Amino acid sequence: MLVVMKPGAPATAIQSVEEKLRGMNLEINLIQGALQQVFALVGDTSKLDLGMIQSNRHVEKLLRVQQPFKVASRTFHAEDTV
Repeated sequence: MLVVMKPGAPATAIQSVEEKLRGMNLEINLIQGALQQVFALVGDTSKLDLGMIQSNRHVEKLLRVQQPFKVASRTFHAEDTV
């Protein structure tokens, strides 16, 4: 999952979001661009409270990188299973 911060978000807001995410036992990679920052989250994000993250006025959007239930999907098992 990616957490995209709004361009020009203050450092204190970025640090606040980072601390909340770290408190959820996720591995976080901060990607710093010229205009905005993106948190790349590694781990089980299925139980993540998306509303809590989106409620921060400095968060622009959340993006899921992988589909949920990846192991049970047709991508992982092309043939029918029981």
